[in-house]
Amino acid sequence: MSADTKTSKLYDAAIDEVTASGQAWKSICRLTGQLYRYEFDNILMVYKQRPRATLIADFDTWKMVGRYVRRGSKGIAIFPSRALKPDMRYVFDISDTGGRESRLTWELDRNTTKAYAAWLREKEGAALPGGKESDKSFLKDFTERQIGVIMDSEFGERITEFANLVV
Repeated sequence: MSADTKTSKLYDAAIDEVTASGQAWKSICRLTGQLYRYEFDNILMVYKQRPRATLIADFDTWKMVGRYVRRGSKGIAIFPSRALKPDMRYVFDISDTGGRESRLTWELDRNTTKAYAAWLREKEGAALPGGKESDKSFLKDFTERQIGVIMDSEFGERITEFANLVV
């Protein structure tokens, strides 16, 4: 059986698995949040082969950030991608790598929340927090507004058509 056939069968199995239970769907949503730069079909492929993956990249990308793929590590097969190299077939989780320790992701904790909220306020020309609005509530409100704008610009016409069909 060819590698492409095996990969396609793996994908079909992943679709069946994640649509079978709410827990599996929650897991794929968590993984999608972590691997947001990848297309959904490739996120499914990662989920099926390495459900606890946290940060993935191809061999050359790990090398560029000062990390190496450990000898004997098994790659995660994915489909060619429009967003990434069209010939990329295997990626590796950070747990498969070694090398220079550096922060490759960011987290929203107490310090970064304050700094990020301040940066957004400056960018938007918003007033500094006064009274009851905390950095956390400012970020929540900002995110809700931006998601609304994105939803309207990307899907507004389709949502209107759908609403008209329902009526």
